[in-house]
Amino acid sequence: PVITTQTNPPPPVPFHPPLPTEANDQTNPRLRAHEEREREISKVAAMAMRALYNEIRAMKVREVPAYLKPRLTWANVKKSTDQAVDRYIEKYIETSSADPLFHICFGGMAFSYLVGLPQERRHLEHLEKHGGH
Repeated sequence: PVITTQTNPPPPVPFHPPLPTEANDQTNPRLRAHEEREREISKVAAMAMRALYNEIRAMKVREVPAYLKPRLTWANVKKSTDQAVDRYIEKYIETSSADPLFHICFGGMAFSYLVGLPQERRHLEHLEKHGGH
């Protein structure tokens, strides 16, 4: 007797397989450590916002500017901006992510919309006054 074994055809190969870079390699310990750090930063930021909200919530409206003014100094703003830029570079640039390209594209669209908005409003106001084109 002849024994035949039926073999299944191999699964189709995707047209563009993902590249084995750090950005999509889930077994990379550096990437996992980075993701864990991002989760910790998010938790700390959420706790800080919650603490700020709880402190401000108990105040009267007149007391809030005096409370916030010492915290909004140029040195504090510069320090937080530097930290944010460092986190951005670590998260997107060092991992060879394509997200910065999307950030530039969508940021450029939003910026161009905001720049053109006053002219568009003037144009619409002119159309309303003079009845069309």
